[in-house]
Amino acid sequence: MLRNQSALNIGNSLFNYSNNYASRYEHVHVYLNGQYQGVYLLAEQQQINAGRVAINEAEENYQGTDIGYFLELHLKNTDGQQIDADFPDYVSLKGNRRVLSGATVPDHYYEVKSDYYSNDQKTFIQKYINNVFSIMFNAVSNKGFYKLDQNYDLVEANFANAYECINEVIDLESLFKIYYLQEMMCNVDVGYASFYLFVDFSSKSTHKRLTFGAPWDFDWSSGNANKNDAQNAKKEYNSRNFEFMNWWLYMLRKSDFFNTYFEKYFEIFDCVGIMQRVFNDIDYEVATFSQDFANNYSVWKTLGTYIPAYTINANLSFKSQKDGADYLKDWLTQRYTYLSSLFLKSLQ
Repeated sequence: MLRNQSALNIGNSLFNYSNNYASRYEHVHVYLNGQYQGVYLLAEQQQINAGRVAINEAEENYQGTDIGYFLELHLKNTDGQQIDADFPDYVSLKGNRRVLSGATVPDHYYEVKSDYYSNDQKTFIQKYINNVFSIMFNAVSNKGFYKLDQNYDLVEANFANAYECINEVIDLESLFKIYYLQEMMCNVDVGYASFYLFVDFSSKSTHKRLTFGAPWDFDWSSGNANKNDAQNAKKEYNSRNFEFMNWWLYMLRKSDFFNTYFEKYFEIFDCVGIMQRVFNDIDYEVATFSQDFANNYSVWKTLGTYIPAYTINANLSFKSQKDGADYLKDWLTQRYTYLSSLFLKSLQ
């Protein structure tokens, strides 16, 4: 019951001090009609708001394209149906059979979570997301440097290197930060759902480049999922070629500048003690609220018995919430040690 808290803890450390956003959170007791329903994690909804995703939402019935757009990578809708081009509120990113390091870009879909009021707005953001993706793909795969012209069409450009080219249209700091979080947590959902990005074309915009943030939903993460070898704490995750991998993170990892910049970010995050705070919070929650968690499992008798899709068999051995929390902390410790050995020069 501490995976989402741990992920949002990291997200708050990464984003809430850099013109970006991660949800605030706290555990609560839930009662329905006076009946105790257990312990839940209360968190802010992911939405456009001055204190959350701070982009400018279109006023009702406004037809122009110079607005903020909030998108979620989403390959199935809330009813579990596979998304296709006919679904309302979704835009498609075309793969066009492009190949990078043996992986072929598939068509994939983004739900427009923000309000829009014209087909022009939907057509515009679809064109934009496709062209920004193309700029990054071409730069990383050495197929040339491009930029967006005043109509947001692709034109050839002269950049000194791939980093400069991509950083012109993508807030690469935000992408490196979301990479750190998703790589630390080995989140199965990362290429499938609950992955957010946003951009703002209004005159008051502070996000004129495509920005990544608002992390969400880490149930199948941090050693709790056996899909795509995600339970392996000692293996890179987002650099691998598998179904529903996240192409933004995959391209970043395959870039010629990744190691240089990610090592710098990793060293900064290590110096400020991001993961140590996560470990301390796990210990605090277990010690302080042991009876609350015990009360939860008196209602939900899932310890040692319930295995949903992708969940590891180790959960069958847990007799208490502390057993699961100890497993989580041990897995994250192994994960942090492994990634430190790759990206902290001081340990090499």
